[in-house]
Amino acid sequence: MKKTVGPIAVALLLLTGCAGEFDNPEEYRAAKNHTCADTLTLLETTCGTVGCHSSMGGAAGVDLQSSDIVGRLAEQASSCGELVIIDSANPRASLLLNKLGATPTCGQTMPLGGTALTAVEIACIEDFLEDELR
Repeated sequence: MKKTVGPIAVALLLLTGCAGEFDNPEEYRAAKNHTCADTLTLLETTCGTVGCHSSMGGAAGVDLQSSDIVGRLAEQASSCGELVIIDSANPRASLLLNKLGATPTCGQTMPLGGTALTAVEIACIEDFLEDELR
């Protein structure tokens, strides 16, 4: 029996997010016991806002509001050394995901000045990238 998350629960997740980490993320993802809302909407409303990564001149040239996010940002160079914004060979090594973690390799955790995404939201973005890159 597949569990779904109601709109109130999703709203609570968005309002009370924390940057927590899993002890065993592989086991968690393998169980797929999370339900993802619209991941593109999550990226747009959390990251693709004016002054951050909008279509009107996103910070660091990263637009997370316009369509075809994966197509536009796959293998795109970043200002963080060898990291690319979306790594098509290894989506989990993408700068996009790295910046959402509690301790990014370079720079600051995103969303800057906003509420950190929950572990479930980050897992949903990972799943989204992997699905889009297949």
